Amino acid sequence: MPESNKSSASFPRPALSIISGLAALSALLISLRYPESDPDLRGLGGFVVAALGHYLIFFLLTLSLARGAARLCRLPPKLEAVLVTLFLGLTFVFLLADTFVYQQYHFHINLAMLDLFFNSNGEVISFGAGDTAAIVVMAILCLTVASLITIAGIYAGAGILRISRKGIWIVIALFAGFNGINVYETAAGKNSFTAYNGAIPGFHPLTMNRLLHKTGLFSLKENSYRASIAGSSLRYPLNPLVCPEAAAGEDGTRERRPDIIIIMIDTLRADTVTPKATPFIWNFARENISFQNHYSGGNNTRIGVFTFFYGIPGSYWNEALQGQTPPALLSAFREAGYRTQAYTSANLYNPEFYRTVFAGIPDLRTESAGKTPYERDASAVKDFMTDITRELELQQQKNGRNQPSFSFIFLDQLHSITLENKDLRKQPFPTVWTEPNYTSLSRNTDPENFFNLYRNVAHETDARVGEILSFLKEKGLYDSSIIIISSDHGNEFNDTGLNFWGHNSNFTGYQLKVPLTIKWPGKEPREITALTTHYDISATLLQEQLNCRNPVTDYSVGKSLFAEGNPDWFIAGSYSENAIVSRDQIALINSIGKLSFKTPEWRSLPEDHARNKDRIIQAINLMTKYYNNKK
Repeated sequence: MPESNKSSASFPRPALSIISGLAALSALLISLRYPESDPDLRGLGGFVVAALGHYLIFFLLTLSLARGAARLCRLPPKLEAVLVTLFLGLTFVFLLADTFVYQQYHFHINLAMLDLFFNSNGEVISFGAGDTAAIVVMAILCLTVASLITIAGIYAGAGILRISRKGIWIVIALFAGFNGINVYETAAGKNSFTAYNGAIPGFHPLTMNRLLHKTGLFSLKENSYRASIAGSSLRYPLNPLVCPEAAAGEDGTRERRPDIIIIMIDTLRADTVTPKATPFIWNFARENISFQNHYSGGNNTRIGVFTFFYGIPGSYWNEALQGQTPPALLSAFREAGYRTQAYTSANLYNPEFYRTVFAGIPDLRTESAGKTPYERDASAVKDFMTDITRELELQQQKNGRNQPSFSFIFLDQLHSITLENKDLRKQPFPTVWTEPNYTSLSRNTDPENFFNLYRNVAHETDARVGEILSFLKEKGLYDSSIIIISSDHGNEFNDTGLNFWGHNSNFTGYQLKVPLTIKWPGKEPREITALTTHYDISATLLQEQLNCRNPVTDYSVGKSLFAEGNPDWFIAGSYSENAIVSRDQIALINSIGKLSFKTPEWRSLPEDHARNKDRIIQAINLMTKYYNNKK
């Protein structure tokens, strides 16, 4: 036998079960730094089980694939051992570095962070001589631990191997059990065992909210939105709101505050508000305060509604959901004595607005009756009118002033883009479509049929808005109420010529620019052309109506709609991405954290031309400002 073959035969390949188990345990020990970012949260036991199982599966998969590649390449065992050691060591170094980033910013290392680190000349993260020395020492320690693990894997005896394999199955069983618990706690609105899920890098545990609700196996309606508010990693608002009571009259009674009525039309883009498509909304805008350059904070319903009510970026959604943290806006109005209710066409389970925006609201209305969006819109409006009428009757019976109300009406038919009246001869815009035909769409499709269908559906929805406004006038509430009409996001019809249809796919104005009109008693009608965003809504209502004394930055990244000094950029989000949107460019932080730059029409820009380092740093600060970074 040749000498090299003898050497290979005498040097065994590392045992993957031993190495994976020890590596997972070492990764867990490093990861115990993550909970330090918010030690008040419960669920440390769940964190240990979830992290250990997550890391064990990661190392088993990666090392098994590496073993297969090594054998295909006929690498000698010694070289394989060296490569395994380097892989483990670098993984530990990355994980340790990530714990420092997470404690400071409350998110994990991504490509955008690395880009800024290497290209910001030390303005984002900089190290002194002491820091550099500490990093070198920690890297050496990580490589040393990796070497010891590899040695243990090489020289472990048969008995140790059998024990390790049994231990692996025990850990995997515990991990599977944790995912089952996560399914239950997510559906039940609890986080006593799963509070630290977001702290584990790359971890996406199992959830079954929609299936449980559909099958009736778990009664979301009866339990979830009534769950007690648990611990949260958010520090939002930064300080308790201080909002004085309403002024007292000469007789000592408090002045009755105006009702707040928000009408939001899902998927209504700004340029659809025209005399022909939406005459009721158009006339309402002409008679009141109309914002001509208004943008949503997201290109989908979840983030659009979240930014509207919370006033902070959609990147905080998961933390608000995990802790069932309500928006400061609704908390303050409830504290001020407002009866709060949601009249939404779509149910509040998905997205989980029953555990975020409307968390803690008693007798929350969570869904509408009806088989079609048109019927559910009608149900939402009917219930709103019924409740308001009942309140007015109670007022007359008591011969006194009724409780002010904060009503959110959310109409969904336009999201489906499906006509109720199929007689196209009676529709204002010519089209052969009564519902979308997505399979026929391509980059070269003429959008006229689809866009005209959309405008026809907007026309039907506008009639529903007209019913609401007529009802308020009939009941004598129109003049005294603050009425807001807007949308959660826009909708694109291949406007860029890049085959984008719908929303949640880019951050152009077609998907972000939405109408905003406010009727505010005592304020003169006018058009405002400065840049405004959904982040400004909570700041406006809390400052201008409740006279809250806190600085706006305690609860919003926006400002009052009526204040001076409009921004020249804002943060927008989707389900997996964030963008910094300005007049001349869009800086995109994609789902894997890579920075790229686009024109307003979504064409790529060279990075050296588009980079705006200061703006990106400011945006990252805003997306981390409201985390609870207790040490």
